[in-house]
Formats: sequence, structure tokens, C-alpha cells
Amino acid sequence: MQLAVIPTTLAELAPRNVRGAMGVLYWLSIKIGGLVVTGIARGTSGISTNAAWQIPFGLILVIPFICIWLVWIIPESPRWLLLRDRQEEALQALKRYRSKTTPQHEIQEDFDEMAQKVTAQLQKKSFKDLFIKGNRERTFVVAAANFFQQASGQAFASQYGTLFVKQLKSVNAFSVTLGTNATDIGALIISTALSDVVGRR
Repeated sequence: MQLAVIPTTLAELAPRNVRGAMGVLYWLSIKIGGLVVTGIARGTSGISTNAAWQIPFGLILVIPFICIWLVWIIPESPRWLLLRDRQEEALQALKRYRSKTTPQHEIQEDFDEMAQKVTAQLQKKSFKDLFIKGNRERTFVVAAANFFQQASGQAFASQYGTLFVKQLKSVNAFSVTLGTNATDIGALIISTALSDVVGRR
């Protein structure tokens, strides 16, 4: 669910000039979280008592607990409000997400663009619309990107890499995962800096 909701929300709320960077920021947050979690797991792996698993599992609950309380002070999504035909509230919500120095006309342009997309979204569509002339290339790009992401083997490396390295019995598996996460973070920082400069391919 978070994979579908958070990047969409970030792209919706971000100003145009940093929209690509905000999308990358999502993955950067995940990788930094992964680095912290792996560090904790590595630190507790030498403990011989139940604390070895109780500490990491206990810490997993901290961030969701914070989110549960903070979610009530976050303004509602402007797109969600538009989908319920609450135009004025949607515009006010978008203004809250923009800095006070953002020109009013720029906020209005973003709002109008969002309203246009919501109107198009509300029109009845069918599955075959994915393959009509205007959408065929987009459908292919999305399907190909997802296919090649999985075909590259990254899912195995990111989800089972620690277990695989552990079976080799040569280097500390958690250290390899820490190194992989650190490399990913470096690449994501570069992507964040460049995505809105050189394009979002």
C-alpha cells in the first residue's frame, strides 16, 4: 500500500521544479531506514539472549507509533478533496503544502492542473484504454520498467542477499548489507540532485 500511495502523494504535493527529487526522496528514506535497521540487526546479532530479536522488533514499532499520532495534523490531500468536489478546501490544503513565498499564480496553476487531471480520472475508463494509441507507449514503458527491475535480480539481492551471503560463511552478512545500503544511498543522493536537472528517465 505504501509503495502505491506515498510516491503518488509526494509527486502530487511537490512543486514542479522538485517533483523528480521528491520521488527519489521516497527511496532515499527507505534506504536510510534500511541502513539503520541493518545496523541495529548487526549490533544485536551477537547477543545470545532473546534480546537479540526483541530489540529490533521493539524498535520497529517506534516509527509507526509516531506516524499514528502525526497523521492527524497533516492537511488532507488536495487530490482527495477534489475527488469529493471540495474545491475550496483542496486549494487551501495545497496552499498549506507550499511555502509562504510561493507566488499565488503558481499555486493556482498547480491547482488547475491537478483539477484537470482529477476530472479526467473521474471519466469512466476500461482496461483496453491502456492500449489505445495515446496510452500504448506509456503502458509499455511502465510494464518494461517493472519487468526489467525484477529481471535484473535486484529483488533477490535486496530481499535475500543477507541470507545468501550468510551461507557463504566468509564475511559478515550484515556488513555486506550495510555496504550495499550505503552504496544505494550514495546513488540516490546523486539521483536526487540530478533528476530535475537532466530529466527523469
